[in-house]
Amino acid sequence: MSDTINPITVTERVASRPLWAAPLVQAVVSGFIGALVVATTAPVWRHANPTWRLTLPGVAHPGGSLFSAVSFVFGVALVGFGWFRLSGVMLRSKLPEAVRLRVSAQVLAVWALPIVLGPPLLSNDVYSYAAQGEIAGRGLDPTVVGPWGLGGGKFLQAADDVWHYNPSPYGPLWNKLSAALVGISGHDPARAVWAFRLVIVAAVVLSGWAVVRIARQLGVDPAAALVLAVGNPVVLLHFVGGIHNDALMMALLLVGLALLGDRHRVLAFLALSAALAIKLPAVVGLAYLGWVWVEAPSTWLRRAGRAAVTTIGGFALVVAMSVQFHMSQGWVTALQGTGKVKTTFAPSTMAGLLASGVLHWFRFAVGEDTVVGLFRTASLFVAAGIGWLLLSHAQRLGTELAVGLTLLAAIGLGPVLWPWYLPPALALLAVHGAERVRPALSVWCVALSLFVFPTSVGSGVGSAMHTAIVGAIALSVITAVAVSAQWMFGQPLVPAPVARWWDRLQARRNAVEPA
Repeated sequence: MSDTINPITVTERVASRPLWAAPLVQAVVSGFIGALVVATTAPVWRHANPTWRLTLPGVAHPGGSLFSAVSFVFGVALVGFGWFRLSGVMLRSKLPEAVRLRVSAQVLAVWALPIVLGPPLLSNDVYSYAAQGEIAGRGLDPTVVGPWGLGGGKFLQAADDVWHYNPSPYGPLWNKLSAALVGISGHDPARAVWAFRLVIVAAVVLSGWAVVRIARQLGVDPAAALVLAVGNPVVLLHFVGGIHNDALMMALLLVGLALLGDRHRVLAFLALSAALAIKLPAVVGLAYLGWVWVEAPSTWLRRAGRAAVTTIGGFALVVAMSVQFHMSQGWVTALQGTGKVKTTFAPSTMAGLLASGVLHWFRFAVGEDTVVGLFRTASLFVAAGIGWLLLSHAQRLGTELAVGLTLLAAIGLGPVLWPWYLPPALALLAVHGAERVRPALSVWCVALSLFVFPTSVGSGVGSAMHTAIVGAIALSVITAVAVSAQWMFGQPLVPAPVARWWDRLQARRNAVEPA
């Protein structure tokens, strides 16, 4: 009969409700309120052009610096708690995959809504993007001319003073897209910011699609991978909120790896080359594409040759784009401009500053820039060595994990480190082992979200030396907490030989214990 109730269905629903409904509601409410608090209390860049923003009756926007700082920390804590709860729900739930994916996407959309309607968060880079787009729209080369080339006006005024005399350090595809977005917005700086945000939101959505695709290829739970890789606080606050073009690079990189997993190597090459035409770190994907292009077994020399071919081929496409768009390759050398920043949490920079301080204390007449430069150079060599080691073991590790670890090494040991540099690496680590890395990933994502406070409140902790001291302590504490969380609630993230030694040790102890 049509009105007969299936007892199995009812039992399953009742049994799953305690594990599904309450934690899910907690996650939705916590994440949404946290995002709403951050979006409505964040200050606006003091040089920003007036535009509409999300506000709440009776809530200061932004209020004083102390109020903005406290509300930001409170909001991030709520977002982090909601995200952790949602990832746990997705890992434990027995509901069908399609249902969990749909629910995950809907919850992430609810969290993102206040951020989308709020002001640019935690960075002023989007105003520089708009100025560079205006430069390209006027027929000038943004890889040669900085925002100062505009000679004045709202675009120059809104761009951060730090970047007024620096050409664009981004690839030709991004510069051309910036010009198009500024043109579509009627060359209005305020509307251009909204246009950039829509593109970044679309990039995050595309990243989500690629993560689900890769997770299915690897046999990992897609819903949990989606939440951990794309729904984490760093993506929500720094990509959707901060409007960073790293989001588009990540989307194209993940799409390229997804296509590689489906053995569409030519399409993967085009997608990864497009990612390179946004930002330089995407070159890692091209190298791995060539390395795994040849089916096993294959000689080391042949794989290295293929990696060189795909990498050089990707750069050739970028050069062709630059010629077509009437731009130079100055964006590569313009990356040196980012190295001027020393108030960063990059370990190499902090180590150089601390070493310089120690040398000066002992009365050694050594320039701070010289010491920092030496540490940065040494760190890049270490990163290159780690990258080569990972590349040579790509077949055993898996391409996605190897690319993620290589990006993590390159960014973590680079001269400048900001939270929005890390989501591509974190996404690949999450999609390769969603359940295994969840404890440590949760600690790091919440901590990274707090590394930079809202615009006009302060993006650091004082001078470069002060930042180095506080940063070194902070990174040590966060690392200890992340390792402890991983050992307590997950599997230890240690090399396989160490893990096997630990297992043997534990087995011996269990064998000698009395029954």
